[in-house]
Amino acid sequence: MALYKKIAFGSDGLVGIWKITESLSELESIITLDDDEMDVFNQFRFEARKKEWLAVRCLLTQLLGHYVPIRYLPSGKPCIEGGYISISHTKGYVGVSLSKEPTAIDLEYPSNRVVPLAHRFVSEKEMLMVGEQDKALKMLLIWSGKETLFKLYDREGVIFNTELFIQNLSLAEQGTMKGGICKDGYQNERELFFQLSDDLILVYC
Repeated sequence: MALYKKIAFGSDGLVGIWKITESLSELESIITLDDDEMDVFNQFRFEARKKEWLAVRCLLTQLLGHYVPIRYLPSGKPCIEGGYISISHTKGYVGVSLSKEPTAIDLEYPSNRVVPLAHRFVSEKEMLMVGEQDKALKMLLIWSGKETLFKLYDREGVIFNTELFIQNLSLAEQGTMKGGICKDGYQNERELFFQLSDDLILVYC
C-alpha cells in the first residue's frame, strides 16, 4: 500500500500514515536497516510486530526521502537526528509525526473498548462534555488525545483523568481540540489536530 496519508501541520510538522498490506518479505525488500536496527528487528518473535516495525521505517524513509535510523531514549521515547519523531500503530496501520519541535501522534481503531475504562481517563468535567450522543466515539477521541499528550510530555506517573485534560471537543471528520497537562506545578496547553474515519482515529500535535 505504501503511503496512505500525508499531512502537513504547523510551521514544519509532517504526519504520515502507512496502511500495511505488504507481506513481511515485501517490507524487508523495501528498506535496508543499519546494524543496530537489524539487531533489534531480529529479536522480534511475531510476524505482526516485525511488519509494524518495518512499516514505520519504510514510512519514515518515504517521508524524509532517505533512511534515518530510529533510536530510543531510556523512557522508550523514539528519537532521530535533526528533529523530533513520534510513532503509533493500530490494526493494520502505522503512523509517524515529525517536527523540529516536540511532536506526538496516536492512532486508534473505532470501537467501544474504552467505555468501561472511562473512569480511569475521563474527568467529571470531560464526562459532561461527552454526554450521551456518540458517547463511545467521543470517549475514544479523548483517550487518543490524552495518549498523544502523554507521549508529548514524556513524564512519569501521569494520571490521565486528573492531570491531562481535553477541552473544546466536538465531532467532525477533521478538526482541532485543546489539550494539556497540569502536574506537580507544571502546566502547558497544546492544540491537538484530529481526523476521524470509519476505520481510523488519528490525533497529532
